[in-house]
Amino acid sequence: MEELAYALTNAPEDVAAVLRWLAANGFERTDPESDTAGAWMGYIRIEYTRDRTQVVVARERQCWEVLLSGPDGHSQHLLEYVVAAMTGVDVPTYVGAPWPAPAQNAFALPWRETVPAALAWLASGDRIAEVRAAQDRYADANRRAWADDA
Repeated sequence: MEELAYALTNAPEDVAAVLRWLAANGFERTDPESDTAGAWMGYIRIEYTRDRTQVVVARERQCWEVLLSGPDGHSQHLLEYVVAAMTGVDVPTYVGAPWPAPAQNAFALPWRETVPAALAWLASGDRIAEVRAAQDRYADANRRAWADDA
């Protein structure tokens, strides 16, 4: 089954809603369409691009995630890091997180609300340093949590 059709019928509704929103808001599908690409390993990757902004919705190990790039078109960042940079609220560490991972990543953020807001925020200026700082805070928090857990 083609990845997009699979996602629209099998992903959590919030994921499917974002895929529909992207198509309705001028984003064009840019990944190579295939009937089997990646699905044999449970990995699905669906890419959309508008201007130089790219959105990737992927499923790996039964967990859906979204990566965003700003207008620079180069750096891709997980939604949770972009939202952390945008709001100033850091992402919780994964140490002690439930396993298996939830069906939809990004720490239960409602994608249908946060993806459009995050894309608008990324487009409003050069946000790469802010997003990288949020990623660094997350990595530092995980290192500290692992050290405390040892």
